[in-house]
This record gives sequence, structure tokens and C-alpha cells, in this order.
Amino acid sequence: MSHASKEPQRIYDLLRKKWLKSTPEELVRQNLIQWMVQSKGYPLALLSTEKKISSCHRRFDIACFKPNPKIGDAHSILLLIECKANPLKREDLHQLYGYNHQIKAPCLSLCSPKGIYYSYNSCNQWKAGLPSYQELLKHLDF
Repeated sequence: MSHASKEPQRIYDLLRKKWLKSTPEELVRQNLIQWMVQSKGYPLALLSTEKKISSCHRRFDIACFKPNPKIGDAHSILLLIECKANPLKREDLHQLYGYNHQIKAPCLSLCSPKGIYYSYNSCNQWKAGLPSYQELLKHLDF
């Protein structure tokens, strides 16, 4: 008689370098990170995940930082991404805008299993997909 394992499934986080419980949202986050690095050219060293936002108890999902930020640069995040396991809702957009009120990233993105969308703050028009790292830098004049 075999016993089914009651251990939760695990997924490896490339950024935090540890195994995590494989929740639906964590799967979205980790799959996106792998795609960003492998297909879109984002440097792993400039990505961060699940970091606390300075003055509140909330955490962003994924951020991409400027290459070579200046010491004390309070606005060193170029791209801020919110990941959801469920279809995107208006509240998700409000959550992302709330995070960005403090972070002030020039590019925002929402991701779910149904798709990924991004917007540069200067135009506030949402597009399907995600720019490559080089396209992001070029658009933001880096």
C-alpha cells in the first residue's frame, strides 16, 4: 500500500536562492522571473522579489533595479511588477499604484496566468507583454 506524500510541492526561487512552497501566486512569480531572465534579457542580479516597501507592511512581488544606481538614490527601481494567481481585477491595478506611490518606478506591470501587461508612467497606456531589458533601458534613456 502506497502513501501519498502530504508534503507541499516546492519551487526554487532563483533570487532568494531557496526552496519555497509552490502556491499558485509563487508559481506565477517564479515562472515570470525565469522568462524575464531567459527570454527578455533581465539581469538576475538586478531583480528582487518579495521585499518590504519602506513605510508600510506590504511587499512588492518583483522589481528590476537601475544598473549602477547612485548611493542614496531613493528611486532606483525601474520596473515594478505585481503578480496574481487569479484573473486581473481593477483592485490589482490600485494595489500596484499604491505601491508605486512610494517607489516611483517609471514602468509598472501586472501579471497573471492569463497574461502580462505593462505601462510606462509617462503615458499610462497599458500594453500586452513586457519590454526586454534593453527596450526598457532605451525607453527610459539609460
